[in-house]
Amino acid sequence: MKQNCWEFNRCGRTALPDPDKDKEVCLAATSLEYDSRNSGKNGGRCCWRVPSTMCTSNGGTPVPNWADKIKDCINCVFLKKVMEEEGPDFRI
Repeated sequence: MKQNCWEFNRCGRTALPDPDKDKEVCLAATSLEYDSRNSGKNGGRCCWRVPSTMCTSNGGTPVPNWADKIKDCINCVFLKKVMEEEGPDFRI
């Protein structure tokens, strides 16, 4: 089964707000713009396109600007995994 970024990275963010837990909403999990891209749920397999996601390659710090963010994503293990799994169907 192909994993979404929050499953693979275990970043601790959630898909929905939870008032009983001190966790932020995962922006990749709620980004409908990229739903189904690279066989993912919402932005889950396209997190490098979603601004301010929790980047493990950047020490867990959100990067709001895509041009700066993609510099970190190039070395991301998850991005490489998605590229390998999707093969010729991979979409940036």
